[in-house]
Amino acid sequence: MTNAIRDFYQQDAATYDEQRWVTPSGKQAAADSERLIEEVLDEHNVSGRVLEIGCGSGRITEKIVRRSSETLLVDLSSNMLDFTKARVQEAATGPITTHVASAYELPLETASVDSVVSINVLSHMETPADFMSEVARVVRPGGSVVLNFPIWHSLFLPGALLVKARKRAFNFDVYSRWYSSREVRGLFLDAGITINKSYGQYYVPRAIDKFDVSNPIRRINEKARAGSMLSKAVAPALLIAGTQTTI
Repeated sequence: MTNAIRDFYQQDAATYDEQRWVTPSGKQAAADSERLIEEVLDEHNVSGRVLEIGCGSGRITEKIVRRSSETLLVDLSSNMLDFTKARVQEAATGPITTHVASAYELPLETASVDSVVSINVLSHMETPADFMSEVARVVRPGGSVVLNFPIWHSLFLPGALLVKARKRAFNFDVYSRWYSSREVRGLFLDAGITINKSYGQYYVPRAIDKFDVSNPIRRINEKARAGSMLSKAVAPALLIAGTQTTI
């Protein structure tokens, strides 16, 4: 399945952003998500030597390179890595190193980075416990970890159950999985990473983003960012900030 995901993103690299977040609803949801992630990076001191796993087209990398003394990018797609490095080079405050590699076998030494960020990647992980073990291995004790997970018991329950049953994304023939919040807590606990705070994330599935629901999306994301427990309870994704506590 790793090869299928790599091939999908290799073909998609140059037009990835053009195919997504182009409607008013999609743009609003993407802007809300990026704003939240940027706030979380600051709140949880994502800095120093920062590893981003699955950088994609670099939307989040743009936030990371302004905060890091060195940025390490790992992705299965060489095209995505080339595109992203060119996109963020000018904004970077330190060197950028890229690695074409699997998240299950990170080409880094143990306890060699200060922070790990991985956004919209765990939906593609067939063995997420192995992914979490690698994250815990490469980040130093006390280092920051910021990850997000799609949650099936959420506002998008019917569609999430379909994805869960098919193990495929809605519109693409690539592996996809959604989690329960209990599964997520277990993954962090087993990896020795303490959860410091979680945040609800709302986005617009491509099946409905042709309808302009930008105002409701904006309002519900504002409530989630403000700490509304109800908004977080039914959020289709959880953004989680943690600390490596294994010694």
